[in-house]
Amino acid sequence: MKKYLTNCGINEFKIFVVEQGDNRPFNRGKLLNIGADLSMKMGYEYLCFHDVDLLPITGDYTYSEFPTSLISEVEDKDGDILFRYFGGVTMFDSEDFKSINGYSNQYWGWGFEDDDLFHRVTHGGLFFDVEKFGINNYSEFYVELIEDDYVKIEINPKMLDNDFEIEITTKVKSKFFDENKDYDEYPIFSIPGYNIGLFYNSFNRYFFQIFDDQKQPYSITTQVIDDITATFKITKRGRRIDLFMDGVYVGDVTMESDVLNLGNRYLYVGAVSDKELVEFDMDVVSLCINDHNVDTNDMVLSGGEIRTDGYVSHQTSIPKPIRRNGIYRELYHDNNSSIEKNWIHKETRNNQIFFNNLVKQNLTNFTEEGLNTLEFETDSVEDYGDYLKITVKL
Repeated sequence: MKKYLTNCGINEFKIFVVEQGDNRPFNRGKLLNIGADLSMKMGYEYLCFHDVDLLPITGDYTYSEFPTSLISEVEDKDGDILFRYFGGVTMFDSEDFKSINGYSNQYWGWGFEDDDLFHRVTHGGLFFDVEKFGINNYSEFYVELIEDDYVKIEINPKMLDNDFEIEITTKVKSKFFDENKDYDEYPIFSIPGYNIGLFYNSFNRYFFQIFDDQKQPYSITTQVIDDITATFKITKRGRRIDLFMDGVYVGDVTMESDVLNLGNRYLYVGAVSDKELVEFDMDVVSLCINDHNVDTNDMVLSGGEIRTDGYVSHQTSIPKPIRRNGIYRELYHDNNSSIEKNWIHKETRNNQIFFNNLVKQNLTNFTEEGLNTLEFETDSVEDYGDYLKITVKL
């Protein structure tokens, strides 16, 4: 790394390697706070937080006046993970890092300390980028669903036997993850019977699911998406199902046999059925079933409110990190994130619930926890000039 930085024209630097020397779950945020605290006390003006398993191919480590991710591409990784990603290799002006009180020390095990850090950036007065999602359009009418509110619409029980098209414009506004579950699903719309419908999950992906009459499931899943206003269209032609988002093709599946049809008379929005309710907040901007625009006369509301008191935008501005062009290679290590619908480590689920249910809902105050509450015990310090290694107990 010394040779790489020198080749970049950076001659004054010090590399801090902070290792955890106890048997507690790994705490990346706290370890990085320790390295930052030591660095700032030595007078370094800017900081670069760097995972040890990422090797720069074209990384740029020169100073940035704004909090910046140095990664635009990780070799052999899907690009969609990088939209909100603020981990891996991240640069801060030292004073900016102090102003947001550094990382939180509350994330034990893998994940979400970098999401928390970016939340501090966006709520701490620092500069960040934004990207607009959705179609530049407005509606005068929408249905506001809060917590366990839902709407049901009567449909022809034979609808699933024929070709059909369902289009819905909606926005998931707020969701609380269930501490008693390992995974959360939020029904955008559902036709009861093996949960046929469109869902949003705790991995920030939408997916359409349907079963054939042999009870074989099929699903089409979007990339990672934040809480945006989006228009989804699902079409069935024969045994082929297609999913579109804002007019852009997402994917398709072809079933081996006909759709499983249990003869249900209602399509539910915001719930799986009358008996299976999920608490989350959602706006329903429009719904069209087989060229029929659903209006208030078609709806049976259980709670919820029909709003006509202003325009609702079909576009959403989402904050994202400032990102430099930089290609990195990830060294092989065991997967620490998720397999199918479960996190590999139980601590990650705890981190997810803490971040989503408290931090993201602004029920915590980052000025009260971070660099100013940093506590640790130093085991050893080895100083090799440009390189310092410190082992700590947390």
